[in-house]
Amino acid sequence: MKLLFIALMEVVECLLFPDITGWNNFTLVEEPFLPTVKEIDDMEAPETAARWHVWMLVMLGIAFLVAVAGTLILKCAERGPQTDPAQPGGDYAPLKVASRLVSSAAEQDSTIERSTATVSFKPRTLKVLLAISLTITFSTSFAALAWSSRTGRLSKDCGADWEVYAGLLACSGLALVLQALIMARRLPPGEKFGTTAFAQACITGMAPVLSDQYDTMKDVMFAFLCMQSEHVEIQAMGIFSLLWLVGVHAVCFAYEDTTAELLASHLSVLLLTPDTGAGVAFRDELLVLLYKQLTPTKRFLLLLENVPQAICAIIFLRYEGGSVVVTMLSLAIPALQIGLAFLLYGAVRAQVAPYFGRRLRALISAGDQLLAQRLWREADFESDRGLFRQAVAFMHCKEIGAERYDTVISLWKVALDMHSGLGEEQWDLSDLGLKEEVPLVEAFFAELAASECQKLDVDLSQNQLGDAGVSGALARAFSGLKKLQNLSLNLEMCGLGAEGTGALAGTIGGLVELQKLTLNLKGNRLRRGVSGALARAFSGLKKLQNLSLNLEMCGLGEECALSLLEALRATHPAASQLDLGDNDIGKGAVALARALRSGEVSCHVTHPVVEMLLREEFKDEEAGKLELNLRSKQDFGSLCQALPLLRLWEVELHFADLGLGDQSARTLATSLSSQSYVRKLSLNLSGSQLGEGGVVSLLEALRATRPASVQLNLGDTDIGQGAVALAGALRSGKVQGRVTHPVVEFLVQLQDERFKELKQAQKLELDFKWRGEEFLKAFGPLCRALPKLPPLRELALVVCDCPDEARALASALAAGLGKQKKLQMLTLELSSVDRVLLGEEGAKAVASALRELTELRTLKLNLGRNDIGPTGAAAVAESLRRLQQLTRLEVDLSENGLGPAGATAMAESLRELRQLTWLQAWLHRNELGPPGAMAVVESLRKLRQLTLLWVWLGNNALGEEEEAKLWSALDALPIGDKNINFDPRPRCAGGFS
Repeated sequence: MKLLFIALMEVVECLLFPDITGWNNFTLVEEPFLPTVKEIDDMEAPETAARWHVWMLVMLGIAFLVAVAGTLILKCAERGPQTDPAQPGGDYAPLKVASRLVSSAAEQDSTIERSTATVSFKPRTLKVLLAISLTITFSTSFAALAWSSRTGRLSKDCGADWEVYAGLLACSGLALVLQALIMARRLPPGEKFGTTAFAQACITGMAPVLSDQYDTMKDVMFAFLCMQSEHVEIQAMGIFSLLWLVGVHAVCFAYEDTTAELLASHLSVLLLTPDTGAGVAFRDELLVLLYKQLTPTKRFLLLLENVPQAICAIIFLRYEGGSVVVTMLSLAIPALQIGLAFLLYGAVRAQVAPYFGRRLRALISAGDQLLAQRLWREADFESDRGLFRQAVAFMHCKEIGAERYDTVISLWKVALDMHSGLGEEQWDLSDLGLKEEVPLVEAFFAELAASECQKLDVDLSQNQLGDAGVSGALARAFSGLKKLQNLSLNLEMCGLGAEGTGALAGTIGGLVELQKLTLNLKGNRLRRGVSGALARAFSGLKKLQNLSLNLEMCGLGEECALSLLEALRATHPAASQLDLGDNDIGKGAVALARALRSGEVSCHVTHPVVEMLLREEFKDEEAGKLELNLRSKQDFGSLCQALPLLRLWEVELHFADLGLGDQSARTLATSLSSQSYVRKLSLNLSGSQLGEGGVVSLLEALRATRPASVQLNLGDTDIGQGAVALAGALRSGKVQGRVTHPVVEFLVQLQDERFKELKQAQKLELDFKWRGEEFLKAFGPLCRALPKLPPLRELALVVCDCPDEARALASALAAGLGKQKKLQMLTLELSSVDRVLLGEEGAKAVASALRELTELRTLKLNLGRNDIGPTGAAAVAESLRRLQQLTRLEVDLSENGLGPAGATAMAESLRELRQLTWLQAWLHRNELGPPGAMAVVESLRKLRQLTLLWVWLGNNALGEEEEAKLWSALDALPIGDKNINFDPRPRCAGGFS
C-alpha cells in the first residue's frame, strides 16, 4: 500500500509536466530507445528531464508490480485445513503445537517434519542458492554494462541508460517473484505470510543503496568506466575493481555473519516466516530496518567493499576529470553510509534493543515461535553482543551477567528451534530466574522432547520453578523422550513440592529405555508425600543400571527411606548413589544399613546415620552389642541419632580427647535415655570439657535406663555440683557402678555426715591427725578433688603427725586450696612433731593459695614446726597482707626459725589488716630477739579496732627488761582482752583456742 501511494503521487506529478502532457491530454513525445551517449548529449534539457521522469515512473511501476505480484502469490498460497485423500485418516485438525497447525495424522507420523522445517531451508542449501544468486547478479550486471560500454551507451556523466537500470531492476524483481513462488509452494496448510512481508523483503532485495544488487551494479559500472579510459593505469584499475568485487563476495562465504548479511539481500523472500497475526508498530519496523543498515557486520562490509573502490574513484577523478556518477555512487553515498553507520549505530541500537527484548519475551509467552524466530534472526544477537546486552534486560526478569550470555543465547535458540545438536550438550541453566520464564522453559523442553535424544544433561538449579513449572513444562517434555537412555536433571533449590515432584516422578517412570538416571532434588519442599511416587517411578525402570538421587534438605521421613529401599530392591541397579543429607529418616536408616551390609542392595548412601551404622563396630548391633571408639567429633552427632534406633544390651563408647562440651553431653544423654534394655554401659569421656549441666544430664539418663553396671570416666574436668549429684547417686545405689573422677571418687568415700554438710552447707571438715591408714586412703583423693570440688564456704583440714607421704602431697593440697575462692572460713593445720611437712617451698605454696582467697573472713592457720625460715615467713606474711577483709586471724608459726627478718615481715603484714578484730599469734621459739619481738608488738599499735589480742613470744632470747618493755607497749593499746605470753612451751603446737 505504501508503494501504491508513492506511485500515485508520481503520476500526479507527471500530469503537471508540460513537456509530457497537456491539460488532461497526454502528448506522446517520441525519443530514441537505449540512446547512445552522443544522442543524449544532443538532447535538449527538457527532453533529458522528460526521460528522467518517464523512466523513474517506469522503475517505480516495476517495483510496484513486483510488490503486488509477490504479495498476491503469497496470499494465494494460503490454504486452510483440508483433507488429504492420499493419507489415511488425513483429516487436518487444528492441533496447536508451538503456534503451528499440523494435521493430527502428521503429528502421529514421526517421519513428517514440522512446518518450520518445511518452510525454512537448511544452511547449506541457502549458501548454494546465495552463490547462484550472486553469480546471476554479477553476470547480469556485467553483461548489461559491458554491452553499454561497447555500444557507446556508458558515460562518466550519466552512467548507463535508464533502460539498462530498469532492466536490471526488473531482473531483481523477477528473482524475488521467483522466490515468492518457491515459498508459496512450501507454505504448509493453515499457515500464511504477513500482508506486507513481501514488500518489506523487496526493500532489502531491490532498493538502491540498501541492496547488494545495487552495490554490485555500481561497482561493475565503475570498472567499465575505468576500462573506457585512455590511460592504461586506469584500465588496470578497472580490472582490479572487478576482481576486488568478486573477491569480497567470495570472502563473505567464509563467515556466518557476512553470509547472513548477503542472504538478507539476495534471498530476502526465502527467509520469510509465516505470520502469527501479532501486530508490530510501523515505527518499530522502520527502526529495525534502519538498524540492519548500521550493524557492525554491515559496517564491515561497507568498509571492505567501498574503501578500495573509493580510493580507485579518487584516482579516476584525478586522471579523468569530474564525473557525477563516480562522485555520487562511489564516493558520496558510501561515505554517507559509513558515516551514518558510525554516528547512528549506538542511538538506534539503544532504541531497538528494548523492542527486541520485549517482543521476544511476549512472543515466547504467547507461543508464537515463528515470529520469534524471525525476530531472533533480525536481531542477530550472536554476532552483536552489545545489542544482546541491552535487550536481555527486557527478555528476562533476573539480571543476567555477561558470563552467562552464551548460556542464555543457547537457551533461546533451543526454545526457538534454532539450535543443532541438542542431545550432545550439557545445559547449565542454573540461577537464571526461570521462575518468571515458564513459557521459555516449556518451549525449551518441548524442543528437547522433539529431538528424540538419547542423552540429556540439564541443570535448572536455583530457579525456583515451583510445582507449576515442573509438573507442566518438565513433565510434558519428558513424556516425549521415549528413547532417552541417559538423563541428568538438576532441580536443586527449585521450590518443588509434593505435587511437582510426583508429576515429574510419574513421567520419569514412563521412560522405559532409561539406563542411567541422575536426579538432584536437593533443597526442595518435598516433605513426606513423595516417597510412593519416587518408589513407583524407579521400580518401573527395569533397564536402569545406574541411579543417582540427591534428596538432601528435603524433609523426608522414615516412610520415604523404606520406599526407596524397596525400589532399589526391585530394580537392583549395578551402581547407585543415594544422597539423603541429614533428613530424619528414623528406622529407615537402620533398614538401609542392614540391607547394604548384607549385600541385598548395592548402593552408596550418603546419610550420617546410615554411614555410622555401616561402620565395622556396628556389625553386632543386631545382637544388641556395640563397642565404638569414636575418634572424630564430627561423627558424634550421627552416633547420637543412631543410638535411639537400636535395641542394645551392652554399650561401650569411647569419646576420649574429643573435647565434648555440655551440649554434646545433653545430646548423648537424650540418645541414651531411649536405651531401656541396656544392662551394661561404659562411657569414656576423659579429655572432655564437661560442666555441671552436662554431667547432670548424663546422670538423668543413667537414672532413666538404670543399667546394672556403669563405667563412667569423666577425667578431671570441673563438673561443679554435678560431682555431688553423681556421688549422691552412687552412694544411694540409684546408679550402680564406678565413676572415674577425682571429686566423685573423693565424695563417695566421705562419711555420711560430712557429705551431708558439704551438700547442704557447703562445709567440709577433715581431720587426719594420728590417722595413718585413713590418711593414705583419703588424702590422695582429697588433693586431686580439692581443685574441682564445688565452691565451699567453710573448710577445715587438719594434717598433723601423718605418714611420710604427707610431705609429698602437702604442696599439692596447698595448690588445690587456691581454687576454692569462695571460702569465707578456713582452718588449715599442717604440722608434725617429728617431721617437716612443708619447708620453705611448701610455705610458699600455701602462701600462694591463701593469696587467692580474697573472700576469707576467718582464718586459722597452723604451720608450726615446718622449718619455713624467714623466706617462707615473708611469703606467708605477704599473702596475709592481701586478705584485707579478715576479721579473725589465728596464726601459728612457732618453731620455724623466723628470726628478726621473719618477725619484721609478719609485723609489716599485720599492721595492714584494718578489719581485724580478733588476733591470736603463736610466734614462740623463732629466735626473734628483742628487735623482732618489739617490731611485732609495735605493729599492733595500728590495730586499734582489735577486741582480742593474744601473742605468744616465749623462747625468743628476750630478757626481763625486754619483756617489761613489751608489756608496757601492750598496755598502751586500747584492747579489752589482751595478753603476751612468754612461756617457753605454752602448749602443744597447733592448739587453737
